[in-house]
Amino acid sequence: MRDHLLVLGWNEKAAAAIENFRADPRHQSTDIVVVARETEKPVDDPDVRFVRGAPGRTSVLERASAANAGAAIIFPSSTEDSRCDHESVLIVTSLRRINPEIRISAELVDHDNREHLIHAGCDALIDETSTIANLLVRSVQDVGVSDVVCELLSSHDGSELYRAPIPSSWEGKNFRDFAR
Repeated sequence: MRDHLLVLGWNEKAAAAIENFRADPRHQSTDIVVVARETEKPVDDPDVRFVRGAPGRTSVLERASAANAGAAIIFPSSTEDSRCDHESVLIVTSLRRINPEIRISAELVDHDNREHLIHAGCDALIDETSTIANLLVRSVQDVGVSDVVCELLSSHDGSELYRAPIPSSWEGKNFRDFAR
């Protein structure tokens, strides 16, 4: 496999993430490999491969063809135990050693561990507590904003966000410069 998605670790959000990833037309045929300590394949999808084992172990990552993967999403086994962030740091470190170019996103349990994951080489961190709190506040301050954000974040029907090249004359400018 090449340029596949690694789903490392498992919790209740992982299945929804796989579904959302596949809903994007650009990734409908992208291979997905779940690497987790689960006793059996945690998702009922014949197109998703499963490697049983600790996601931070080099030998397990090699079985998942991590050296050729394009991206990885790390899910902590518990969203209540901040020690799960320590395992995420181990996973990022092992993955970076095998594949320095891979894009890595992780779910963060405790905001105080952010610096450790960034230092290990994680590209993007999603802090559920802060994200939900911010979205709830914004939904009462600016009616409809939460609907727009949720729609933009979903790969299902509707609007999505895409990255596109911009003219060099636009570089370094903020959104307000173009919204006028």
